[in-house]
Amino acid sequence: MWKRTGPLRKGRRPKLSLQDISSPRIQPELDGVRIGQLSDIHVRTGVNPRALHAGVEMLNALKPDFVVLTGDYVCLSVRSLPLLTEALKKLEIPTYATLGNHDHWTDARKVRQALASAGVEVLSNEHRRIDIGRGHLHLIGIDDSITRHHDPERAFKGVPAHATRVVLSHDPRSADFLHHYHPALILSGHTHGGQIYFKKLTPFLTRRTCMAACSTSTAASARAFLCGFALRGKWPS
Repeated sequence: MWKRTGPLRKGRRPKLSLQDISSPRIQPELDGVRIGQLSDIHVRTGVNPRALHAGVEMLNALKPDFVVLTGDYVCLSVRSLPLLTEALKKLEIPTYATLGNHDHWTDARKVRQALASAGVEVLSNEHRRIDIGRGHLHLIGIDDSITRHHDPERAFKGVPAHATRVVLSHDPRSADFLHHYHPALILSGHTHGGQIYFKKLTPFLTRRTCMAACSTSTAASARAFLCGFALRGKWPS
């Protein structure tokens, strides 16, 4: 499920990791729907503005059905927020976001304002129905669980029982409680893809440890901040 994309060194363009996501909880009408994900930008201190603009350009070229941002846009300072807004304003696709622990530790209100100024809709323990072609899904945004701002009961309230549920939650460990809500897919960040990555071994161990908790859903944690997902309405054979 994960593909190593490498660190974003100065002057290096980001690489896009593309993944197929299969689950019987995905409506057949949603087969082929594409989701773009940016996560753990930590603008300036983590991802330099030039790389962020390049990532936005790559997402626009990919033309996903929508884009999700899964937290940690800053690190201990709000001075870089204008750079974040400037880059995200160039996204040409409907975009939704949740916050991460660094956003709350820094200034969650100002981070939300910066995202809203870029045209990004922030989901704080709430959901949206997204109509795509002949199908629809429910996008559920869980606020950061590390800083205890999460409220899944509130977020899932009103979501139909048999709806295709795609969940945004910064910390991938939230799968431990989110699997009770029967998501088809949980998109997270926080770990930067695991920090240490061994080819073949890391994806194998991740699948083994995730399956017990996730059952017929899939959990994906963004690696090197830029990913693309295609939904498939069944398990691979």
